[in-house]
Amino acid sequence: MTLEYFKAVMLRELQLEKFKQLQFSDQVESEFLRIKSDLDQVEYSLIQLTDLALAQELYFQLRDDDECFTELAQHYSLGHERETGGWMGPVPLSTLPVEVASLFRNQHIGTVYGPIPVADSFWVVRLERFTAARLTEATRTQLIHRLYSQWLQTQVRAATETPGAIAVLPALTKPELPSETPE
Repeated sequence: MTLEYFKAVMLRELQLEKFKQLQFSDQVESEFLRIKSDLDQVEYSLIQLTDLALAQELYFQLRDDDECFTELAQHYSLGHERETGGWMGPVPLSTLPVEVASLFRNQHIGTVYGPIPVADSFWVVRLERFTAARLTEATRTQLIHRLYSQWLQTQVRAATETPGAIAVLPALTKPELPSETPE
């Protein structure tokens, strides 16, 4: 890679970042408020079963008899959470099945829910920790990249759906790329 090539790539990256900031930074707050609930994170305990009767029995043991969630998860759960004693997270609330996420949105820490039908199984869950999303610099940067990506997809879709919008150049016999001799 030549120094000129490196400089050109770095300049392009800086210009792209500046473009993103100029175009999308004023939309960050409204986008954050729009999707805030999807950015909230949770930690929870999970027991995943295929037997509804067993799921109900474990739910009642957890709710009424104060059984140990960790021990029950290690003994009965069918998913990889068995190895962690049922502990999951932190994960974005938006990655959970809708049935579970809607229960966790009320933020009742320690409440046992279940059995909840999820795909071909039944979940017994307990919310352990709820972390509300905050608009930090890292979140701001992620949202700017997200807005840019959405804008770019829209531009590409519009260009590909418009006849004649994309010109096809004849193939070159030899690619005309900057020389990439090591220095």
